[in-house]
Amino acid sequence: MSQNESATSNQPIVTRISFNALISAAEDLGYGGAYDIADRLENGSEQQYMMPIRAYTAHRLRTYRAEIKKAAASAYPSAVGLASMSQETVRNMHTGGNFLYPCMENGKFNYSRPFTGMGLVDVVRTTFFGDANPYKIGHLNISKFTSSLPSAPHELEIPVTMLAMAATAINYVLIDHVNASTTSTAASEFAGPALGNAFKAYMSILVKLRIASPQAYHKLLHGICMTATGGQAVNVHGNPTQNDILANVDWDAIANA
Repeated sequence: MSQNESATSNQPIVTRISFNALISAAEDLGYGGAYDIADRLENGSEQQYMMPIRAYTAHRLRTYRAEIKKAAASAYPSAVGLASMSQETVRNMHTGGNFLYPCMENGKFNYSRPFTGMGLVDVVRTTFFGDANPYKIGHLNISKFTSSLPSAPHELEIPVTMLAMAATAINYVLIDHVNASTTSTAASEFAGPALGNAFKAYMSILVKLRIASPQAYHKLLHGICMTATGGQAVNVHGNPTQNDILANVDWDAIANA
């Protein structure tokens, strides 16, 4: 076990994740040589180098996590009219993740269309595609977005982690709204095992959707990306491919001309 593994093995998971991400980033940026940043993060002084950077990065992640919930608490209630809903309705939306699904005219939820529930796209847009930090991480990284559908390589998709995190934030907004009517406690912290379990559940739904219907999966994630970016989720990677160019030619019409 390296010095880094020994030092972080008993740390909170956010600390371990952030520290491992720092090492990976340093190596990706070319700072992986002997006595360089990645090496010092793994084998340097615990007190003078590793611990301060680890603590700072973990703190920034916790702060950003709080900003995610703050954005959801701002966007979601107005998008769905939460203030005018009865507590029973809000509880029903929260139960079993019903807010993930569109509500039909008969009051039931359409469980065949996950992640198309009202307000979800609004939270994605506000949280990740805003105009100012820390809410424009999506805009800053859109060049890294990809498509899961080989036949539509330029129809970019929102990363599933963004969508799952937005859903997790909505989950907590609903919890706070229900609790506000029954207790005088402060808003729930956007952290802990409950957050992790909700996030894992949403990720599991998305993974299973991709396996069950790649077309539906792509349509969902690309559609959300198009709406959240204002239509900028196509062709941002550059020029069209050779197949894209050839696909537009009407060969039958040319042959009959």
